[in-house]
Amino acid sequence: LGDGPVLYPDARVEEAVAGVRGYYLSKGYYRAEVGEVRKERGEDETCMDLVVPVKEGPVYHVGQITLEGDCPPPLPTWIWTGKPFHGGVRAAIVARTRDRVMNDGYPFAVVKTELDVDDEAAVVDIRVLVKRGELTRLDQVRFQGQRRTSASFMRRRIPMVQGQLLRKNAVRAAFSNLYSVGVFGRMDVEFEPTRPGYADMVVDVEETQSRQVDFGVGYGSWELFRGTVVYRDFNFLGRGNFLQARGIAAVRHQSLDVVFEDPWILGKQNVLTWKGGLVRREERYYTSRGFYTELFVERQLNDRVRLRAGYLFRTEEATDIAGGIPGLCLLYTSDAA
Repeated sequence: LGDGPVLYPDARVEEAVAGVRGYYLSKGYYRAEVGEVRKERGEDETCMDLVVPVKEGPVYHVGQITLEGDCPPPLPTWIWTGKPFHGGVRAAIVARTRDRVMNDGYPFAVVKTELDVDDEAAVVDIRVLVKRGELTRLDQVRFQGQRRTSASFMRRRIPMVQGQLLRKNAVRAAFSNLYSVGVFGRMDVEFEPTRPGYADMVVDVEETQSRQVDFGVGYGSWELFRGTVVYRDFNFLGRGNFLQARGIAAVRHQSLDVVFEDPWILGKQNVLTWKGGLVRREERYYTSRGFYTELFVERQLNDRVRLRAGYLFRTEEATDIAGGIPGLCLLYTSDAA
């Protein structure tokens, strides 16, 4: 409820009482009882005191942890034995057991727990019941929910083949590899049995907003009125590529620049980039026109070192030269490196 006097809110009081109950349970007070809130008039007639009766009882500890069922995996029970018992311990044991069973190729495994509570000794014994189900292999990978992203591109991001055991570590690695494309805001994976010993992996995705258009206007003493349009697409052609086109239109200046990046075609961590552009600008005594194109591969070696190799071609020329201007020369350069 916060420190100091606050307005009396019934909903917040109920939430605070639930928080008190949860606090005692999280500390091992398995039989803790939190009674009804008593309202008492304070010294100030405009204030009311709230009294929350609590009966803690003893702290319960984890006793024996036994695993039963279909060939349960070895579990480091010493992590929890002797520690205060609470719901988080139970959930952690179930999660650790399920992860180990699923990593052996049993994606439909069911893990449950049963508690044997000794109130006199304040000890909770935990029985872990494992039902593995059928050893399952991958049949097909199916996608749903994508609007622009190519299914073939998504499939190449999942390095799993038909007939491969559906181990949780392999599924998690494939999930992370696909999510790293950066165009999905949400991803879920489910398994659907197709035939005995096989199941499809169904990947349900939700794409983020990948297109963006920015506009800008301005005024300069030489270029006069100026307008800018920038278009960005972070999922160009539905393959996780990046495309940016920027156009500038002014009274004395026009230009177009395009950038394309493909971080997948040359393998992981190698980004293929192409840049190109046209420019026309009116100077006081001449008009400049230029063109450039650049193709290179870039690799990030570490946080500070980036390696780039490629080809750059650039050309510029001056036209519409005003005559009789002392010291003015025509300059044409062509640089290919």
